[in-house]
Amino acid sequence: MNNGTNNFQNFIGISSLQKTLRNALIPTETTQQFIVKNGIIKEDELRGENRQILKDIMDDYYRGFISETLSSIDDIDWTSLFEKMEIQLKNGDNKDTLIKEQAEKRKAIYKKFADDDRFKNMFSAKLISDILPEFVIHNNNYSASEKEEKTQVIKLFSRFATSFKDYFKNRANCFSADDISSSSCHRIVNDNAEIFFSNALVYRRIVKNLSNDDINKISGDMKDSLKEMSLEEIYSYEKYGKFITQEGISFYNDICGKVNLFHACTAYSFLLEEKAISIPLTTIYFDGTIYVVLRILREEHRHRQSGLFLRSFVFSGNTGRADNLVKEWEIGRARYPAP
Repeated sequence: MNNGTNNFQNFIGISSLQKTLRNALIPTETTQQFIVKNGIIKEDELRGENRQILKDIMDDYYRGFISETLSSIDDIDWTSLFEKMEIQLKNGDNKDTLIKEQAEKRKAIYKKFADDDRFKNMFSAKLISDILPEFVIHNNNYSASEKEEKTQVIKLFSRFATSFKDYFKNRANCFSADDISSSSCHRIVNDNAEIFFSNALVYRRIVKNLSNDDINKISGDMKDSLKEMSLEEIYSYEKYGKFITQEGISFYNDICGKVNLFHACTAYSFLLEEKAISIPLTTIYFDGTIYVVLRILREEHRHRQSGLFLRSFVFSGNTGRADNLVKEWEIGRARYPAP
């Protein structure tokens, strides 16, 4: 017997053996009754169905916060940024100084965001539990029924914010002072400022050869649209701060588009020797990714040397509105044709 047993020892450990272990959390009878009684599974299903609705509410809040903050900025000297752009354009040896100036301007905008007491809680569970309830109640853009619906959605997630960790990180990047394209600070200082600068140079070339009567004729016909501003002010460096909000960009879009109409009108033939100031600038959207639109804009820009788009700033998310935004852009392009 012993000899036989010892013989089998030689076969131990020769071949590998794989086993699959399957574990399941099976509630006890009492726990199962508790789950059914309190509707825990049902609430999880509801959270899955309403997750995007909560994201939309939070994006509404971020949009409002950005607009409110940018509208209050009146102490940033934009002229110094554009002056350094001019030096770089003329000499080509001012890049490091320009980069430093851009960094300072991004930090100045970020400081406006960060100085707000709400900012420190905007990218955590406190946004859902402490900030959003008041935001919904006092939001005049929501109807009474919408307020009720959104309030219930917020309550559903009041103790379940962990799953939004990546979302909050993404949104925090949208406010960053770093030189990253996902930041609204970068879009204002690095992208849109450069386009505004180019449009200002074109305006200068246009008015250089125009008489005061010609300029007054355009300004007079655009009086209602100018809102007590002159064309000279709209294309001046120090006024750039008025066009960094969504409302400001829409106003700027309207003026640029109408100047383009004048450009193509025979009654303003004195403009035809110069290229138009710009095609309408794309407004800022904060409620969905529209990479499709951005790709169209970039492609359009590559094939068109005259007229520049102001790049949209978007929150990453679903592409549900992309098709509609493409249509809006096509309509705008038809109304205000590029030269």
